[in-house]
Parts: sequence; structure tokens; C-alpha cells
Amino acid sequence: MKVLDSSIWSEAYDLSVPLQVPVIGDEQLVCNEVVRAMPGRRYVCRGTYDNKPVFIKLFSMTAQASREWKDEQQGIADLHSAGIPAPGIVYSESSAALSTQIVVYKELPGAESARQRWDHGNQTARQMLMMQLVELIAKHHAAGIRHKDCHLLNFIFSEDILYTLDAADIVKSATALSRKDSMQGLVDLLGLFPADQDKLITSLYEHYWQSRNAPTDKHECEQLKHAVEKMRDYKLRKYLDKTYRDCSAFAVNKRWNYFSTILRDKNKDEMQLLLSKPDIESDKIQRSVIKDGNTCTVSVIKTPQQEIVCKRYNIKNPWHGLMRAFRLSRASVSWRNAHRLIKYGIATPEPIALLEKRFGPVRRQAWFFMEHIQGINAYHIFRDADKTPLQMKNAAAQFVALFEKMIQAKLSHGDMKVTNFIFSDEKLFVIDLDAMQQHHAESDFETAFRTDMARFMRNWSELPEIEALFIEQLSHSAAEKFLPSTIKS
Repeated sequence: MKVLDSSIWSEAYDLSVPLQVPVIGDEQLVCNEVVRAMPGRRYVCRGTYDNKPVFIKLFSMTAQASREWKDEQQGIADLHSAGIPAPGIVYSESSAALSTQIVVYKELPGAESARQRWDHGNQTARQMLMMQLVELIAKHHAAGIRHKDCHLLNFIFSEDILYTLDAADIVKSATALSRKDSMQGLVDLLGLFPADQDKLITSLYEHYWQSRNAPTDKHECEQLKHAVEKMRDYKLRKYLDKTYRDCSAFAVNKRWNYFSTILRDKNKDEMQLLLSKPDIESDKIQRSVIKDGNTCTVSVIKTPQQEIVCKRYNIKNPWHGLMRAFRLSRASVSWRNAHRLIKYGIATPEPIALLEKRFGPVRRQAWFFMEHIQGINAYHIFRDADKTPLQMKNAAAQFVALFEKMIQAKLSHGDMKVTNFIFSDEKLFVIDLDAMQQHHAESDFETAFRTDMARFMRNWSELPEIEALFIEQLSHSAAEKFLPSTIKS
């Protein structure tokens, strides 16, 4: 087993484990799994201390990391002093010999992050989670505590107790937070949730101030709604930019003639080979072309580990290449939009990687790799004579829910043909994202979405019963005003 020394701070994201960490005393501290890596600064690991499961944070000796090591312990102490649940520290040390500072936490039994609860919960469970988080944040603020890195992985349930993590980003005031600072902290929390939950903001705002035993204010609540929308947009832009940057979530390789970004947990041998030779076939990589067009070639790639869809965006001729040279490639647009949809809670195949061949700033061929999902496109679903009226109605209702999310996010698809929607395990997925846009101006969005809806309704021109079903369903939704005037009931 490798023993920790100062060389780990020159390593990258793939810290070698298991890794023994020398400590004072007879106990043994071992890192078995890297949970988060910030090379040269910090590693967070699962491991064991005295043969008991623990979480381990390793900090370098840089000025920033040293501040974080001290702030981490002070933040935990502040939470405990305020009676707010936080993990217990079982060991801490600053070792000049190892160029490393260490904090070891007791493992929380049956730990489940707020993110996991959100992802796996129904609407009732999600609403309960939001209420619990608002109540916890109210306790923070009443104790003069502000968490500057508020995200759902920093809140953990263990035996139905909600714990606060990542204490290095906690700032403690001598008194309870001011109303202004409290509202900003509430904005930070509510901005984490998708826009389709904004209908709950008023009740969450009231619950927050009830927890603080303080009065509410209608004008303040309206300001909160606008601030949450701005915060969500800011967080989304920041995240989308992150998908092009080498970090704990994405592995980026950028050269003068080449650019790639890939989900770091997918950056295995087979994907590294595909990113170096995107059109390769071999004994382990089998490729079936399902569309061979002038501007786009679509293949399903089978490897021993997974099935992937690869979209290669072609350059038709020199004039087409010149027109595309300095624009965001369509592969990059698809990559960005896939991540955007996921953040809005809209199902789409998982984006795995983006590859662009370049000549300096000039973009040439590009490839977009995504998860291959087994399913049936909506063309066949609504032409299936074996489907019951209830099944048809439920499928149409999923489109209504999708369109309402798109309206709230000001998203237009750009190509609403029915084959761009797939049902997998009875869940609706959206594909073909290279024409999708998010609009800032309401008028631009309304024009684009009316075009979308007109194209979508043309899918059913030969199926009057299905057309009538969609008209009836959409007429009771936010999409009603975007239906073509010629078909409105």
C-alpha cells in the first residue's frame, strides 16, 4: 500500500488508492476512495481510521488550503455550539513532514445527501425536503451562520437527522444575520431548485420567517422570487461554463488542433480511445451507423462496458466549413443544451463527451457522445393500436409537462418532429438538441415556441384523434396560447 508523502500535491485528479496516511499514535488511517479532488489543494476521501469507517479531508500547505483547514474545524465548532447537527471530528493534524493537513470525520450511518433525496423523491417528498432545508437554513441564520457554498451535497440525512457539511465555507457572525443577509442566504438555497418549484416560494418564505419567529412581507416575498430567478440563471451559466473546464467533474484536453471534454467518471480506456480516434472500429468497439447524412452521421457504439450514441457533425464543403469555422460547433451546442436540460429537470440522454478538431480558433469536424437509451420514439407510441386511451392520455400528459418546463425556462427546441422524442421505461426523453435555444427576451421566445408548437402539431395531421387529444390536453396548460390559431378549440 502506498504511503502518503508530499508528492500527492503534484498528482492530478486520480489519486492512487488505497493510500495510508501516517498519523500520531497506533491507529491506522487509510484512504480507500477519492470522493472529490482539487489537485494541489484538497482531497476528500472515504476510508478507515482505527478500522472504523470515516471521511478524510487532506489539505495541502498552501496559504489558501491552510485557511480552509482552519476554517473547516472552526466551522464545525460553530455548528456544534449552535446546536446544529454536523459530523464529529475524530482526528486532526498539521504535518510539515508530509506537507499535509488532515481532518478526519466519523462516518454518518446510512448517509443520504439532499441531492439523492431530491433525485429519487416524488413531488411530495421534494416539497418536504425543501421545507426541511429552509428550516435548517433558518436555524443557521438565527445563530449568525451563513454557508457560502450552499448546495445539496452539503446537506446529509443520517437516521432522519439533517447534517451540514463543508464547514470551511461557513462564516459566523456574533449576532443573528440581518434581514438583508438572511434573504440573500435564502436566495442561495432556493436558487438550487428548478423553476417548476417556484410555485412553492411563497410558502417556503413564510415557513422560513415562522421558523425565525419574525413577520413576513409581501413586497419582500416578491423580491425573493425575482432574486431566485436571477440566482438560478447565474448558477446555470456558471455550471455550463464548468463543463468546458478541467475540474473534478470534467476532464478537458485542449491543444491548438484539438479540444475534448468528458465526464471524468466516464474517462476510461474505451472513451480515451474514442476521443483519440472517434471513428475507430475494433474487436472491442463495434459501430452501427443509423443515419448517414451530409451534415451529420449518427452511430451506435457498443463496447464491453456500455452503449453510446455518437453524432459526428460533418463539413459539407469549403463554403460550409468557412461559415461554421468561428461559430460554436453543433456538437458543442448539443453538449451544452444536454447539460442545460438536466439542470431544468428535463430528461435527455446523458451527455458523455464532446470532441472538436480545430485549427487554432477555427472549428472543423466535431463529435458529440451521449448515453444510448433503449426506447420507442413518440411516432410509434401514438400509432400503436394496442395502446389504451389511458396510456395515450398519460403519454400526452408528459408532453404537456415538458412544454410547461420549456415555457418556464424560455427554451425552444427548433425541430419538434415526433421522432425527436423517445419514451424509455414510460419516461419522455428529448433528443436532437443542436437547434435548441434559451431566450432572454420574452418576445423572441414566444415567436420561437409558436414555431415549435406549429411543427409539433403537424406531426398529428394524419391522426385526428391524437391531434384532438393534444389540443384538449394543451388547452388546459401554459402552452395553450402558443397553439396555432387554426386548431385551437
